[in-house]
Amino acid sequence: MPWPVLVAALLALTLCFAVNYSFRMLRAAAVLGFMNDKPRPLRVYDRFFGHRIDIADMSIPGRLGPVKIRVYTPIGVSHPKPILIVHGFAPDGNQDGYLNRVARALTEMGYMVVLPNVPAETKFEMLPSDMVVIDDAIRWSAHASGQRVSVFGISFGAGLCIPAALQPAVDGDVKLIFSLSGYNNLDSIARYYLHDRVNDPSGNPYLGNPAGPLLIVTPYLQELVPPDDLQAIRRELDQLKHVQGRRLTGDDPSAHHLNEEERQKLNELETVDTANMHQLYLNTLNRHSAEIAAISPSSVLPRLNVPLYILHGANDPVFPVGEVEWMRLELAGNRNAHILITPWIAHAFVGQPATWWEKLKVINFGSSLLYQASRSAPAAPSS
Repeated sequence: MPWPVLVAALLALTLCFAVNYSFRMLRAAAVLGFMNDKPRPLRVYDRFFGHRIDIADMSIPGRLGPVKIRVYTPIGVSHPKPILIVHGFAPDGNQDGYLNRVARALTEMGYMVVLPNVPAETKFEMLPSDMVVIDDAIRWSAHASGQRVSVFGISFGAGLCIPAALQPAVDGDVKLIFSLSGYNNLDSIARYYLHDRVNDPSGNPYLGNPAGPLLIVTPYLQELVPPDDLQAIRRELDQLKHVQGRRLTGDDPSAHHLNEEERQKLNELETVDTANMHQLYLNTLNRHSAEIAAISPSSVLPRLNVPLYILHGANDPVFPVGEVEWMRLELAGNRNAHILITPWIAHAFVGQPATWWEKLKVINFGSSLLYQASRSAPAAPSS
């Protein structure tokens, strides 16, 4: 081949690569624009590349009963690749505003996005039964599309979706897993929330202002509260879904109709300011260690056999970065693991102070993730 022709061919290939890479980066940046507490759509992408969408709410059969899902479908796209997004603690479940903004952005790019309603997490609880719900939604998505499913999880859902997506029930139905601001070991998180010392792999303690252990052990409230107080306190704790980030005691008017004994017990539950309450929590964690392990990624990471993308904030206020460092250690040598810790993310939201280089690394990470989610991967035949 003459040199001029060879040079021209190489230049053409370089140009094609540059255009393709730029498009992939643009697509990732467009999604990240919606992962902000003040969404900033990338209008240039919507104008030239966005698909119109159809939204349908439905119920599908599940092993524990009907599963509510919301399905976003790009109009005019044949065989769109499926993405299933698992929400975290969200009282609105699969109708959560943040979740739907991201789903809409992904659908406009040509993906079919499925949002299952995860029952316990709408009540701010963590239960193994939610893994069954997630698996039912994965199976449905794979059968409906004929493609393996990219499973995305956010916050508590980001931790939960990893063991769910690695269950035998969905073997052959999962293409990849994406964990955004998730946890590794729920027992470690519970002890951190108890203000016990929990160390990262280097022996340094988890730092931060933990939210409190009730976020982990609410399903076992009857083991912490006297029977006479249980109903009133459970009713108050149900209000957590409406007052995220606030305690229910002290001057909070939502607790004023409790009697003095009930209010004191609620305060103990939230502050763990007595040795007796601290021990009650520890006893509960020990009694339910198998259930807690089952919904922890740490229990399944040794058998990871699909790509796992982990994106976490360097100063995450909910799950300390030590959780990801443990994941990095446990996944050492596994080529399926892709981990990025960034200052640009706090907890699930982008927008923290970061250099352009740090932002570019996140966009490049997202570009790689979406590229893999776009690749064809036929689902396993229905059994």
